Order: sequence, then C-alpha cells, then structure tokens
Amino acid sequence: MLRRAFFAGLAATFAGAVAGVLTYLWPGRRALGQFDAGVASSFAIGEVRHFQADTGDGFAGRSLRDFHLVRRPDGFVAFWHRCTHRGCTVPFREEFEMPGIRGPDGQPAGRGLFRCPCHGSTFSRDEAEVVFGPAPRPLDVLPVHVDRGHVLVTVREGAERQRKRGEVAPAVGDPSSTR
Repeated sequence: MLRRAFFAGLAATFAGAVAGVLTYLWPGRRALGQFDAGVASSFAIGEVRHFQADTGDGFAGRSLRDFHLVRRPDGFVAFWHRCTHRGCTVPFREEFEMPGIRGPDGQPAGRGLFRCPCHGSTFSRDEAEVVFGPAPRPLDVLPVHVDRGHVLVTVREGAERQRKRGEVAPAVGDPSSTR
C-alpha cells in the first residue's frame, strides 16, 4: 500500500513537471514582459486607451507600468506615461483643447492631448510630440507588435525608447484589420 502511494505520488510529480516544461516551451506563448492589450480590431482609429500592465518579472506590486496605446490610421503606437521633463505621470485628456495646434496634414489637432499636471507639458495625441511646456522631447515609446490579431506591448523595464523632437513614433499596423 505504501509502495503504491509512493509511485502514484512520483507519477503525479513527473506529470506536473512535464506539463510545466510543455507550457513553457509551447509555441505562441507571449514573452516575459509583454502585455496583451486586446484584439486589434476592437480599437477605433484615433482612440487612446490607458493600460496598467504587469511587467512579468514576478514582483507583484512593484512591477506595474502604465502606458497609453494609440490607434493611428497607420497602426498602433504605445507611449510610456512618464513626462520627459521630471517623470510625472501624464494622463490623456480627451476634453483638453489647445487652439493653434496643427497635425502633420496641417489640420487642427489641438483637441485630446496628453497633459502633465506637474509643470504643464502638453503632448500631441498621435505623436506625443511636445506642443507646450518645459519637456525637452516627446514621450518615450514602447515596442508594439500585432500577433494573431492581438496587440502586444513590451512593458519590461528598459523597453522604452527615447525620441528626439520631430522624430516620428513608429506605428505597427494590423494587416488583417480594415477598420
């Protein structure tokens, strides 16, 4: 009886170990530090969504990172939510207007902006380019890619990339989306 229980426990442990290895190696598993923002086709062009993502490094509570995901006509771009002036949290304010701001096409683009509450730095919706205030450069971008119709954003520490003024934020399109 004792021998039977021992071998049953050994078999269960072995099965658990095999299942763990298969789960780790199974294709399609998202990489450590990637956040699934959802199905690409569920985002309207011009929409901005805020996310708080777990970086996946295993330290609950200390590993959350916020970002804004923007759906532009040419695809998706993710902006880290920290101001490039002093690191304050920069929310997106749909209702905020700033007259005189023009987009790349010359059309008015002064409604719906990222606005830092600390010192007033204001960033454009589609490029997160500085349009007002002391910030020295645009908001940093996070890597984005679309896999099997899902928008994946790399959120691990150090993934953000700095941009210079006037540098276009690289967008990643969804080839299966026609929305």
